Amino acid sequence: MRSVFLGMFLLMLIAPAAMAQTGKHFALGGAVGLTHYIDEDFSSKNPGFSIAYRFRLNPESKEGWSWAPKSGFGWSNRKTSTDIGGTRTQLGKLQTILIMAGVQRKLRQGPWQLGMGVVAGGSINHFEVDRAARDAYQSRLGLDLTELKVKNSIAIRPEVGAWYDLSDWFALHGSVSYLFNRPKAETTLGGVTTSSTWKTDHASVSVGLVVGVF
Repeated sequence: MRSVFLGMFLLMLIAPAAMAQTGKHFALGGAVGLTHYIDEDFSSKNPGFSIAYRFRLNPESKEGWSWAPKSGFGWSNRKTSTDIGGTRTQLGKLQTILIMAGVQRKLRQGPWQLGMGVVAGGSINHFEVDRAARDAYQSRLGLDLTELKVKNSIAIRPEVGAWYDLSDWFALHGSVSYLFNRPKAETTLGGVTTSSTWKTDHASVSVGLVVGVF
């Protein structure tokens, strides 16, 4: 997998500067990336694959510095574990849909576009409890896990990224970001409901390729 990242990086470096800039408003493709969660209760499969997209109101904008709107959409299904009776156990999966918008400061120079921005918005959360967790609470602690509900939350993501236009149709993308997202979780265990804050913050790095659609 290191060779995949290295290959994408080399393409960004050696692609001829004479190539035209992508003249499409919307481009769609795929990306490969690595994700690291700050809290050990959460994890994801690395490397991961995701949909990559690029949306521009004015694809023929002038070179130099400028401000531009920025969007941020995403979906994840992360494994979650916890300590049950002294043993770390699979608790379930946290499903998250992100719908965010913000602003970025970008520099356009030839086929390159560099940007630094931040997006914020809603995180729609849903949790599926693993059967093994229910059995563990019952066998180790003698308690029934009746319900575990994760409420929707607000997410914020600063990001640094770069685009390199390979042609009128294709463009490479690389980014580094950090997501702040701390939803409230309500757990009903043994007939008693408690509330806690889950720290699902994580850092991500990704590279991808998109092709112009229109």
